[in-house]
Amino acid sequence: MDVFEFDYRSFPSLDGDIVLCLGFFDGVHLGHQKIINEAKKLGKKVAVLSFSNSAYNFLNGSTELLTPTYVKIQLLQQLNVDYYLEIEMSEALIKASAEDFLNQIKTLKPSVCVCGADYTFGYNKQGDVDLLSKYFITKVIPYEMFDDEKISSRWIFDALSKGKITLANRLLGRHYTVRGRVVKGLQNGARLGYPTANLALYDSYFMPREGVYFGIAKLYEEEYNAIASFGTHPTIDELEAPILEIFLLDFNEDIYGERMEFEFLDFVRENYKFENNFELSNQLYVDKLAAKDFFSKKVD
Repeated sequence: MDVFEFDYRSFPSLDGDIVLCLGFFDGVHLGHQKIINEAKKLGKKVAVLSFSNSAYNFLNGSTELLTPTYVKIQLLQQLNVDYYLEIEMSEALIKASAEDFLNQIKTLKPSVCVCGADYTFGYNKQGDVDLLSKYFITKVIPYEMFDDEKISSRWIFDALSKGKITLANRLLGRHYTVRGRVVKGLQNGARLGYPTANLALYDSYFMPREGVYFGIAKLYEEEYNAIASFGTHPTIDELEAPILEIFLLDFNEDIYGERMEFEFLDFVRENYKFENNFELSNQLYVDKLAAKDFFSKKVD
């Protein structure tokens, strides 16, 4: 897959006849996948036009995403997309009129534009699929539904913020995953007999509700059953900002500096402030037993 990252006023030139998929594609969830798969049926090279950040994030000084650029690229490669085109989010892009945006797209010379029924563009979302169809041959893809509701990135954000990991994974069509490098922490877990790997995340992922989770840790191209805590560990040396700590079951190696991925599978409980270390240690033991039971029954 060829990747182009560029300023709004500097659209690249592409060789060949392309089908252009339009949207932000944060999450590359089942709805996005439907758009791309329908585009592929047209028998031409498929390009995805996206942005480095959402307009909402840009205006509010945030960068939290379901899929940072490099993750989005990996997922689109798996879907056999031919081109990934990413416009740098900027003031000029946000203030561009719908017609101006469409004129920029003309430089790509798409034979067909493919998008969801709710696709909008231009300043204050002035443009919609009706305007798009006046400029280009347009194929509008019906929503991908789950429980009679449209699958959307917003729904996934909401599910994650409430700790509804199984729902978020169902809407994504995969396990929600974050990536980072193992760094040294305060080593309180090790002193309690449950050494954890503190994961310094590579990007500004949208993190789920604070709490304890079961999941899969990927390390050295191997998978390990794991328990993760996302929070400020309120019982011992409480932090100002939450961190992600991962305890790998049946594993005891020095992995500082190693790259790790964590796939969220299930929300277990909230983080509690225990009266003392003894109560905390007992809870960690209960969590470990519950994790072993969970993974012994896990099919997928």
